[in-house]
Amino acid sequence: MLPSPSPSPSPSLSPFRSVAAPLLVAGLTTSVVFAAGLVSGHTLFAASPAPGPAPASAASADSCGLPAGITLDALQPADRSFALRRGFLCADLQAGRIARDEYRTRLALLDPASAHLDLATGELPATDLIWASTVRAFSSQYTDADWSAARALGPPDVPAGGGDHPNAWAPASADAALEFLEVGFDRPRRIDGLDIVESHNAGAVTRVELVTSDGIRTLAYSAPAAATSPFHHHIDLPCTDQPIATVRVTLDSAAIPDWNEIDAIGVHPCR
Repeated sequence: MLPSPSPSPSPSLSPFRSVAAPLLVAGLTTSVVFAAGLVSGHTLFAASPAPGPAPASAASADSCGLPAGITLDALQPADRSFALRRGFLCADLQAGRIARDEYRTRLALLDPASAHLDLATGELPATDLIWASTVRAFSSQYTDADWSAARALGPPDVPAGGGDHPNAWAPASADAALEFLEVGFDRPRRIDGLDIVESHNAGAVTRVELVTSDGIRTLAYSAPAAATSPFHHHIDLPCTDQPIATVRVTLDSAAIPDWNEIDAIGVHPCR
């Protein structure tokens, strides 16, 4: 059962956060300093030049660094950790200490969705899963922080196995009538599939609509709700004729008892 809404963080999480946050910052600071000495000629910060004469390509961004304008301080703790570890792997690859296949294998262990990142651009190729980046509309949300609609953005971050968790979207009430969540993506794409990560009391998804940039809606999925264990609800589609900007997911909340929660929504661009 979800706790009662409160403007302040859940009391059960506060002690952990108060202890973990200082330790995390201290550990990350040490890691950055260590990385600077360990990785010759490379840095996690694109704005920090390597020592010695600037090479002819100095104007280009460091392919092992964070994207321009982004710093470690601006990232969530999990993203900071990934950025540091990915930086070490990238530097090992460029220095010839590991082969490209080994780099991809190790990167997949850090984050399976990032195993095919382009080293030069940091972007995923068009064949990989793209996670929602904006909330367009929703029927309700439990609070505007934990269990909010925004918690369904980005890749899944509810622990494996699912369960009631503040990193997922939950409606304001359990077992209400129909609830919906509408999310957008960084840019419209033609798609041939989508994934809905139902992390708690799964099986309530009863309808999925695709919305083009000019607002045309297409029904992609419709079926009665049926209880199941937490899972990635994958839906295969014919490649859409038009780029899809938005996905709207409807839940039959009353059909599946207790709160129904969604951790993430992603689309598969056409190959």
